[in-house]
Amino acid sequence: MERRWSRRKQVGQDVLLHVTGQDALSCTVRDISFEGARIEVGSLDVALSAQVGLSFYCQDKQDMVRLEATVVRLLDGGVGVHFSEYHDGSCRYLLELLD
Repeated sequence: MERRWSRRKQVGQDVLLHVTGQDALSCTVRDISFEGARIEVGSLDVALSAQVGLSFYCQDKQDMVRLEATVVRLLDGGVGVHFSEYHDGSCRYLLELLD
């Protein structure tokens, strides 16, 4: 049963995933909403309920926006995250990406 409040958009957006105790890893966001995302992480071991950071490159590839998230679902080769903290510019970035 779907429990999302906002629509998802299919994307192939690059993101840096920051997991405590590990180097930042370049991953791919497969779908995203204003509340969360599905991210391909390959063989990276990420625990359920882990707190992670996501750094997205803006369209100009010069600036980055950061979101904090909680891993809420473990998928084959990926994770589902729920955004928990929005930093400066991240709301605007998401609105533009979802438009």
